[in-house]
Amino acid sequence: MSRKHSLIVWVIFITAIFVLMSILIYNFVQNREKSDMFNHLERDLNIALAAINPERVVSVSDSLSNSSGDFMRLREQMIKLGEQFKVDGVDSIYTMKKNGSEILFLADSLPTNHPDYGPPGEVYFNPPVELTSVFSDGKSIFVGPYTDEYGEYYSYFRPIKTFTDNKIVGVLGIDIKTNSYNNNVYNALVYYFGVMFVLYILIIFLLLYIKRFTNSREALNNEKKMTEGLINILPDIFYLFRKDGTLLLWNRSFVDKLGFSDIEISGIKIFDLFTGKNRKIFVDSTDKSFNKISNIVEVAINTKSGQSILFEFYNTLLKKADGDIIGVAGSGHDITARHEREEYLAKQKDELENMNRLMIGREEKMLELKKEISMLKEASKNKK
Repeated sequence: MSRKHSLIVWVIFITAIFVLMSILIYNFVQNREKSDMFNHLERDLNIALAAINPERVVSVSDSLSNSSGDFMRLREQMIKLGEQFKVDGVDSIYTMKKNGSEILFLADSLPTNHPDYGPPGEVYFNPPVELTSVFSDGKSIFVGPYTDEYGEYYSYFRPIKTFTDNKIVGVLGIDIKTNSYNNNVYNALVYYFGVMFVLYILIIFLLLYIKRFTNSREALNNEKKMTEGLINILPDIFYLFRKDGTLLLWNRSFVDKLGFSDIEISGIKIFDLFTGKNRKIFVDSTDKSFNKISNIVEVAINTKSGQSILFEFYNTLLKKADGDIIGVAGSGHDITARHEREEYLAKQKDELENMNRLMIGREEKMLELKKEISMLKEASKNKK
């Protein structure tokens, strides 16, 4: 087989591998984004449930008045929570009651001038069929995608129960529009396919570099600059290293984000940038890659200054045209901000639950005092 034909075969083979990897990544992104959406909705719903007093829900359910103090307080909480959850793509949160066969809205997070806003008592005409079971069996449920009179959504529903007898007094719902979810999937696919495309081009150029020798040092330098230029346009860090951790190639983002110079990086093994359990996780990821298993891990990497930054790393095996292993190529995306927000929301949930317990305890004591005062007044009247 001529060298030209051999090169074409290798290009077709590599292209086929990347097409297969693209299909796998597409399925991975779909499943991951759906799992993330479910986890975010569940977390936000738990925070909202911790902030809501079931007694207020009962009061609004009984009166269906949009001017009562309990409704005003409940709606104020829903609006504040709705604003906070917008960063997760949440469209609205709302409370509902069941009246016979009908489901009625009580309070929601939408402004009154919003076309989908409904006053307390408005009928939900086309709810998802699964919603009825939440009122009956008290089990939380994730639904979607489904279409109702307001649009197409993914939703999470959870029963609102009293603290004393665990009685179901309503249902709390949280929505995310399918368009928002689809946008998240699209953005994730653009990112991963972008990385895949750059890796594909890089491998093709490496293949050309290996298969086509040139007598011109200038031509070699041009190809090297082109390869470096391709990886340097990546906003996230990119690297290529041998099995022992020796770095063969890295991009400008790798240097800038970690604070090392090119000279310092050349004398460092990539495993030395991780410590403790983070090192073990990254080494295990590398072992999988050398066993031809591309994988994604979340792990903290250390900078020159000693700071730890949480990254999402994608590692895959890179080979020469003749099948010899070059090393592991990968990219890393900084997810520190996302992780900090998740920790903040979890902490806020705990604070809201504690605050709600204190408020409920205070209200119960006030009711007991009022009852005692009434009994004293009644006893005083009888004496007279």
